[in-house]
Amino acid sequence: MKLPKEIDLADGAGPEEYDQYVKDSLVKLIKNPTLKELNYDWLAHENLSAEEQIHLAHHSLREHGLIEIKKQAQMVFLTTAISQNGSLDALTVLVVLMKMVWHLIKVYDTRPSFGKVLSIYTNVATTILMARGIEDLDLIEAQMEPFISSILGGSLLSMIPGSVSITNLIANSILEGSINALLTLRVGIVTMDYLGSLKDADNQVIKRSATIESTKLLGQIIKDGSLKVIQTIVKSVKKTGIENSKKWNPFTKI
Repeated sequence: MKLPKEIDLADGAGPEEYDQYVKDSLVKLIKNPTLKELNYDWLAHENLSAEEQIHLAHHSLREHGLIEIKKQAQMVFLTTAISQNGSLDALTVLVVLMKMVWHLIKVYDTRPSFGKVLSIYTNVATTILMARGIEDLDLIEAQMEPFISSILGGSLLSMIPGSVSITNLIANSILEGSINALLTLRVGIVTMDYLGSLKDADNQVIKRSATIESTKLLGQIIKDGSLKVIQTIVKSVKKTGIENSKKWNPFTKI
């Protein structure tokens, strides 16, 4: 409620009403605290139209918001890949997404209308609860395959006796983390599309474009996070093996 109210454009508004809506949106955007923190240079674009200035300012907010989204997606990837606890992971991801959406709302410094808030958070809920689509798995596997192939044949695993038996565990862990990271990226991008648009866009178009952009970002997250996941699993396997050997070794207590 502390945030400034969103400027709405009435349905069926005429050209004059739309022009005033754009002007009011620009005035509000000039006061945006995030843009002030970023030292956004309005004077560099003062010769452009109001719509063009708004578009450029939203682009800067989007780049700033992507930093947070990728950070949260990386955290979700590592947490859920290592945890492998379905119910707890679902709750963790849900909380992360709710907080991330609120953070993005503050970045754009706006209090969306009730309908837009409902649309944003409904998208969060349905994205978490929906069945995982085959197309999502195909997208993720395309990102995973070259990286996993190179890692699983590397020296890290070859040093561990019985390494073949933990290959599936590693692959499944990375797949689980990748699915949740993709969901996080998608929700964040959809949220920014809702908040950073002058006109109401088609929901299906927003979700489709968000999936494409999310997939492009996912590759780097898999690359950065997979090594940490593998190292954690290998370390855990080593520790378990040592503890079991001590447990069954009759000379351990001597």
